Amino acid sequence: MGGLQMLAVERRTKIHQMVEKNGSVESSELIKIFEVTGETLRKDLMKLESDGLLRRTHGGAISVKKSVPMKKLESRMDDCRSQKQALSRIACNYINEGDIIIVDTGSTAYEFSKTLTGRFESLTIITASNDVFANLSGINGMNMVMLGGFFHRDENAFYGDLTLDALRNLHANKAFIFPSAVSLENGITDYNYDLTLVQKAMLKAADKIFVLADSNKFEKNAMLKISDITAGMTFITDPGLDDDIFELYKKEKIAVDRG
Repeated sequence: MGGLQMLAVERRTKIHQMVEKNGSVESSELIKIFEVTGETLRKDLMKLESDGLLRRTHGGAISVKKSVPMKKLESRMDDCRSQKQALSRIACNYINEGDIIIVDTGSTAYEFSKTLTGRFESLTIITASNDVFANLSGINGMNMVMLGGFFHRDENAFYGDLTLDALRNLHANKAFIFPSAVSLENGITDYNYDLTLVQKAMLKAADKIFVLADSNKFEKNAMLKISDITAGMTFITDPGLDDDIFELYKKEKIAVDRG
């Protein structure tokens, strides 16, 4: 492309486009493509980061502005099903016999609850999800606490003041949350306002927080913030998570289990 002939603003625009298209880029690749020095590229990436267009990593940069689309539960059930099943199996390693656990709503909750069957003899499960309740309520040893309230048909789950009041009076060893997006900049995010209030209450009711998100949800953003990312949380994802993103979370002392 000829780094000498290309204006800095044009080069930075192309770098940003590459990051948005691919999710991440490597410095060595950019140096070859644009025929610039490492120092010039460093300045480019610093400028783009200061403008909020990417996040620099060791050896390159990743996108921080990609958003995930809002989809109804029915259309999400088949999305990344194998990844959700894999995440659920990993999450089971963090559950002890006799635990009291909170289980979020959504398509991952459905797969997660199915994975629990046959793995444990006794658990107490707190949930607002009809799917979770239907999958587990008929199994001996699964003590179900169903959070009632107003019914959200599109999400097959309960919400509202009755749900929140119940959570304020409950305590769990662990909470398993399934958001639409996760990013270091904007935290854990989702789309449904009423259900994000329930998710926030779930986080407060548990001693330990586990966030299950397939790799394509990382460094993405949804509309509504549930929580900042904190060092006490454990993120469970799949081996497809980009190494640069993994190292970035590791640098921030955030536990990420890729299986």
